[in-house]
Amino acid sequence: LISPSLKTELQLNAITEPELLLKNLIISKSIYLAKVVKKEEFSNCFTPFIEISELFSKFAFNKLIIMDEKLYKKELEFIFNLFPSYQVVGERAYKPGVENMVKFDQYLGSPSQKFDSIHIAGTNGKGSTSHLLASVFASNGYRVGLYTSPHLKDFRERIKICDSNGYQMISQDEVYKFLTQHRDYFIENNLSFFEITTALAFSHFSQSQIDIAIIETGLGGRLDSTNIITPKLSIITNIGFDHCQYLGNTLQEIATEKGGIIKQNGKVLIGEADVVCREVFENIATEKSAEIHFADQNNDVDLSQFDLQGDYQRFNINCVKSALSILSKIGYSFDNQLVDEGLKNTARNTGLLGRWQVISHNPTTICDTGHNAHGLKHVFNQLTRLHQERVYDKIYIIFGTVVERDVDSLLEIMPNFPKYFITKADNHRALEPKILAKKMLDAGFDVDICESISLAIEQATNSANESDLIFIGGSTYLVAESDISGK
Repeated sequence: LISPSLKTELQLNAITEPELLLKNLIISKSIYLAKVVKKEEFSNCFTPFIEISELFSKFAFNKLIIMDEKLYKKELEFIFNLFPSYQVVGERAYKPGVENMVKFDQYLGSPSQKFDSIHIAGTNGKGSTSHLLASVFASNGYRVGLYTSPHLKDFRERIKICDSNGYQMISQDEVYKFLTQHRDYFIENNLSFFEITTALAFSHFSQSQIDIAIIETGLGGRLDSTNIITPKLSIITNIGFDHCQYLGNTLQEIATEKGGIIKQNGKVLIGEADVVCREVFENIATEKSAEIHFADQNNDVDLSQFDLQGDYQRFNINCVKSALSILSKIGYSFDNQLVDEGLKNTARNTGLLGRWQVISHNPTTICDTGHNAHGLKHVFNQLTRLHQERVYDKIYIIFGTVVERDVDSLLEIMPNFPKYFITKADNHRALEPKILAKKMLDAGFDVDICESISLAIEQATNSANESDLIFIGGSTYLVAESDISGK
């Protein structure tokens, strides 16, 4: 309630500094302004102080959304700067271990234990697999929480609710409320950015009456902040070399870290695994008395009707179908036709961006977030296939990577027929174009250097005809700066 003295002060502020009135009301937490949709609702809730409502009616209400947006962006900027993400600063943001997360979860009332979940890890494909599963569940009438990372355009892409009506990102109001309400705890306990966002997702899902949550790991598995849930099913999509400084320098070591999401007496599905990784997973499953399954490797999937057009999606689709077979035996119900509709309309149903996404035509311009050798090999194979089949006259590639990437391993898989425009994202981790370009020139590639993604797109577009293809990739951050759009 607002005391008489505060009421008088607010009235004075309203006359002299109307924006300060709004700020005071928000800070005092007397009223959650973002939830007041109509003036009438404000009046009905606070009839004893109708004069305050009248003040809002006179001048403040039209400023409400603007003020809210500014506060949201300011708080988000504060959190990003104080707790930088791995997406921005790399190693400095990496904080392995679940102890902090367990403590924070308990402080919040253990939201991680208040919803059913599926946990997904893997070197590549875990984001697509998460969205494919969410789309299938939603198409079959389930209300689904979806937590993935990183985001490309909007922080809220990380946390969504999907149902038969589509998808909805977490609201700015809820993000702002969570960040401001628990800011002191973040600072006192030195939380990481990913710990904060994971807890925000768990809190949101626990309050959203979901049927199931699809939770993607951030990095690794065993020591990942998400690894405090008890999922109905764990999924490990595949194992390749990435983040070796944290996960290990052999496939066996990497598989061991990602296998850390296998739970005692739980169920785990392996999407792809060579002999060495298969043995690792089988050993972990045996130690934990877990039920282990391996996905069907029949990759004869016609992608022509799918809105995810990357050839590599065949592996992810097979993994999802195998997961549905397991889930159908533990109480979940799926209609075959609705499953097909969910798989074919994943991007539309969930808002997934940057997976072999066509962003413009004449010339056709496609972007993809594949960024390590394991993932880019599939991307380059698809570009080579398009070249061999003469689908496009010429192919131009706008490419950039990050400083920690093994450039030599990339050169081994990059096709030599395209013209390359080497550039970098506006990111501290981006590799300087001249470093990559020199190695490519020495290896005989046709290369131009561009200092920004916008210049690279401009040069490639000026070089290409309407019958050509421009591809943008090599770095998630490069794709994020391209002209992609979402809901």
